[in-house]
Amino acid sequence: MADIALLLFWLWGTLSLAIHHGLAAALQSGGITFIETMGAYLLARCYIRTADDFRSVVKFLFWIVIFLLPFGILEATTGRKPLIEFFQLVVDTVPINTDPPRMGLTRVQGPFEHPILFGVCCGSIFAMAYLVLGYQKTFFQRGIRALPVLFAAFLALSSGPLSAVAIQGMLLSWDRLLKGIQARWKILWASFGTIYVFLSLASNRSVYALAVGHAPLFDQQTAYYRLLIWKYGSASVLKHPLFGIGYNEYERESWMVSSIDMFWIIHSVMFGLPAGLMLFLAFGSLIYAVSLKKGLDQRTTEYRTAYLICMAGFFIAGWAVHFWNATYVWFVFLLGSGSWILEARSEGSVTTSARKQSRRSPGGESVYTRKKVVSIKRDL
Repeated sequence: MADIALLLFWLWGTLSLAIHHGLAAALQSGGITFIETMGAYLLARCYIRTADDFRSVVKFLFWIVIFLLPFGILEATTGRKPLIEFFQLVVDTVPINTDPPRMGLTRVQGPFEHPILFGVCCGSIFAMAYLVLGYQKTFFQRGIRALPVLFAAFLALSSGPLSAVAIQGMLLSWDRLLKGIQARWKILWASFGTIYVFLSLASNRSVYALAVGHAPLFDQQTAYYRLLIWKYGSASVLKHPLFGIGYNEYERESWMVSSIDMFWIIHSVMFGLPAGLMLFLAFGSLIYAVSLKKGLDQRTTEYRTAYLICMAGFFIAGWAVHFWNATYVWFVFLLGSGSWILEARSEGSVTTSARKQSRRSPGGESVYTRKKVVSIKRDL
């Protein structure tokens, strides 16, 4: 279902662009969107097929973060942009971000368009560094792998990425503390549902408004601005529900900028509600199927937990951040990286199958049958 839904998301978006901007724009923008969406997703979907493959990918992404970390420290303390400045010597690069410092530090942009994207990408693998790279390791060894990821995400000095990492940390703590309770995730979902119902009844504000209003760590004005994006963005979806507004600007206050810093609504605004729903369906159906997969061995179960917690971080961040360009590709790739779990078999079943196969002779007879025939011939 996720494969089909993601393909339909791209098709509807391309159709919307053709309606609003003509066939040429649809072919150009739709073509690159196909590469960024289906290309990244299918790369992970087709080539990450085992637990070993998954660990290798996580290890590779981890070393990318480690590589970026010293450049991030240099940028945070000096204000220079070493990576962008280096590549500007030979190629065109993304513009240098000029946001004011926070806590006396420069917000680290790294090689991305904005510091918030640096934080999202680095922080997204926090749970996977802890559970996948730290599988069967001590708490200290797990922490050695996870802390650099946390520190890299912190250098963005942005509430969105840190909220995503915080969610991952809380889910990891829940999993570790209640490891012996099989129904711990059902208890968690029931608790979330109870809290949601209580807040909906007890407050005159929506649950989303309450969450966004209390999330910012650095700038309270960003929370108010996110609420305005939700207000005017959702109004635009209701006004143009079928094909959206394309790349045209949405109706908003005159002093607001044209960007929509909210991944889970921007596609509905641009391409219409069907595109937004297809993206939700692709994300939700894969997460739902993976979470219900039965008969997994301990290692695969641990890897699945890491994958699901990683996706939970993306889900939270997506309500305050728009994933675009490299960050969008990073997200879609990681979404597809967990699909192998749907076809995974437990180590016990594989061992049993191999044992049965090893007991067969080249002619198809079992070892027991061959021994019995030899014994009868000898007796005769």
